[in-house]
Amino acid sequence: MVPVLVKPLTVVVSVIARGVTAAGSVSVSCRAVSTVRATSWRLYRDTQDTPLRTEVLDRNRYHFTVTGRELIQGEAPAELYTDVPLSCEYTVRDTPHPTERSNSVTVRVYQSAGLLWRHILSALVFLAAIGLLIEHFISHTPITGLRLNHPPFINQ
Repeated sequence: MVPVLVKPLTVVVSVIARGVTAAGSVSVSCRAVSTVRATSWRLYRDTQDTPLRTEVLDRNRYHFTVTGRELIQGEAPAELYTDVPLSCEYTVRDTPHPTERSNSVTVRVYQSAGLLWRHILSALVFLAAIGLLIEHFISHTPITGLRLNHPPFINQ
């Protein structure tokens, strides 16, 4: 008799919220068909080979709760937000081979509110400085060639 390797069914990943701050957290749900009893669940960031999280649980679904900081792996977002693709896989008891990874779902990690306020305040200071320069230029530029023989807008 020749042993037949049965490939486990694929897994579905979903998130409750599509956006999170670096200090906040998001719930990521990994789900297999109801007949599967997975013994090990893994959550991956991007296409990395090392899982972001691994949990051992004999169920057909698992909910990972991860923080925005974990998702960006301690890096400060270069922009106002960073999109992080996540995927899951599981291993079935008595089967050493994991499933193929799920399709990815993207979670947007926003900078913290303090950093956003700094950007806003910097922009306001910059605009105020430009306004002062314009006002200074206008008030110190002599007006030549303009003669007013009578005051404008006089009703007679």
